Amino acid sequence: MRPPDVPELRDLHVLARVVDLLDDAVLIVDVRGVLVHRNVRGTALLAREVARVDDDGRLTFADPHVATFFARVLEDRLVLPATRALALDPNGLPRASLFVERLDDEHLVLWIRTSEPLPWRARHWVAETFGLSGAEARLIVALTEGLTPPEAAERFGVALGTVRVQLRSIYAKLGVKRQSEIVARAMRLLPPVRGL
Repeated sequence: MRPPDVPELRDLHVLARVVDLLDDAVLIVDVRGVLVHRNVRGTALLAREVARVDDDGRLTFADPHVATFFARVLEDRLVLPATRALALDPNGLPRASLFVERLDDEHLVLWIRTSEPLPWRARHWVAETFGLSGAEARLIVALTEGLTPPEAAERFGVALGTVRVQLRSIYAKLGVKRQSEIVARAMRLLPPVRGL
């Protein structure tokens, strides 16, 4: 066994810590479907019983359509990367998307993106990157989630006029003229795939 100061092991430890900071669930399974690693959000997903680990350590999904999709992935019957929409349960959990990619010859990574609002961390990144106020950054994150300005105003409990003033300020700070340009810029900064 290698000593813990070997660079590869330190790199893996750092990578595991970074994956834990993600706002999405990340599950790593071997080619048999046995769960090898999960980040903090992945643990929360398992606690909600959207997915679970059976007695053999294999990852299973409650939704039969998703279970069939995952079985096809494990049987090498789907070209990777592959995507599947998840309509989550009657407990009012948000809809989500499942993305599967081959990590190496022995492992697959499952990335589950929910449409829950991104936490403060994403707003902070947007604010710092573009030089925006917290309210402006919050609005950009809402727009990347697919909300319209009236929907954002309702979510934040502010007048539509306030959202429009924030949009004009964002246009000026980013040097853009269209809302779609704001979203395109933010999508390059935020994780690449939005929830449903």
